[in-house]
Amino acid sequence: MSNDWIEWKGGECPVPPDTRVEVRFRSGASDPHCNAGLWDWKWMGRDLEDTYDIVAYRVISEKPKPEEPKPSQPWVEFPRWYRHDGGPAPCPPEIWVEVPGQYAVVRREHAATIQWYGIQYWRPADDRYEFKFDGDRLAAYRLKEATR
Repeated sequence: MSNDWIEWKGGECPVPPDTRVEVRFRSGASDPHCNAGLWDWKWMGRDLEDTYDIVAYRVISEKPKPEEPKPSQPWVEFPRWYRHDGGPAPCPPEIWVEVPGQYAVVRREHAATIQWYGIQYWRPADDRYEFKFDGDRLAAYRLKEATR
């Protein structure tokens, strides 16, 4: 990151709003260390005498880019787990399912008893049924035929 001044001729804010900048006004005054989103970067357009037009700026610090979330639990990468978007139950209520719980504990419950809001992964745990998936979505299920 350079501390050089960048000439500005008006327009939309040139940096993310939470970037710390120092601005220089047409009057020659400057204001250091403010978030860019606090300023009006557009020129008034009336004349070139508006002393509050920003004519230059320099970046003091940029907000660090957020890191990509990394799976913190081993089950996230396990291929038998299916993603869930936080909506209603992804399967019939009578099906037994497994969902991640706190502290890497897997909960096994009927789908009807789970509060699905906040659940990101699930998998069937009911060996009475056969399941067919289309990607992460349950496409079909059926009761297995009884074996004698």
